Amino acid sequence: MWEQILRSLRIVSKRLQNINKDLEAASNMIQMAVTSTQDIRDNYQHILNISKELYKKWNIPVTYPNERKKQAVKYFDEIYGDRRLNTNEDNFKVQIFFPVMDSVLSQLVARFKGTHEVVETFSFLNPTSFLSKTEKEVVNAS
Repeated sequence: MWEQILRSLRIVSKRLQNINKDLEAASNMIQMAVTSTQDIRDNYQHILNISKELYKKWNIPVTYPNERKKQAVKYFDEIYGDRRLNTNEDNFKVQIFFPVMDSVLSQLVARFKGTHEVVETFSFLNPTSFLSKTEKEVVNAS
């Protein structure tokens, strides 16, 4: 999981450190990194399968500690509101995986929000877009 996230961010980092910095391309790459991270978040089962394969490859036992389910007392006319996750995998998914991935995504978006705003504001100065726009569009953008 982290390898995939860091690999996409490494490409962006190298692009930003390049002598011929193209902020628009870097901004697009940041957006692709956010999309890639979102895809990782949405494909939890795939990440789980990869990790189980690594467990088997490295001969690490795949066991989850079984804990007794704690339940609140239910009275006769109450609606059952004490819902617990059935397995430790679901517990891991909800309490660890999703919060970590959401934190990574929110940090990526927050850190590069200014970059995206600068790119959008000054995109009319980019030579490729400058040549493709009419004079009226350039005047309106400025």
